[in-house]
Parts: sequence; C-alpha cells; structure tokens
Amino acid sequence: MYRLEVHHPGKLEPTASGRVFRAEAVLETIPTLLSAHPDCERIVVWSDHVRLFAVDCQGNSISG
Repeated sequence: MYRLEVHHPGKLEPTASGRVFRAEAVLETIPTLLSAHPDCERIVVWSDHVRLFAVDCQGNSISG
C-alpha cells in the first residue's frame, strides 16, 4: 500500500492524504491531487514508513 500526502506552505502536517494499492495508481493519482490542490507545496509518496519520493506543485521530482 502507498500513502500520498499533500503538503501546503506553512503547515506542519499534511493537509490531505490518500491511499492506493498499486504503484501504477500512485502515478495516476498524483495529477489528480495536483489539480485538486494547485496551491500545494509538495506531494510526498510513502510505502509503509519509507518515504519514496516527492513532487512539487508542477509534478517535478524534489528532494524535500
């Protein structure tokens, strides 16, 4: 299972999150979250307790 967390500037905790069960669904869900939260700072993708990657509000890979 994968968890996607939406983070907004100035917020310590995710402002939205979702779970998907397949890796393909992660890649399908990111554009949907980006369009629903165009003012987000980043989306972080987790598998269990391991941070896999993050994207900025344009969908570009970031390290933060």
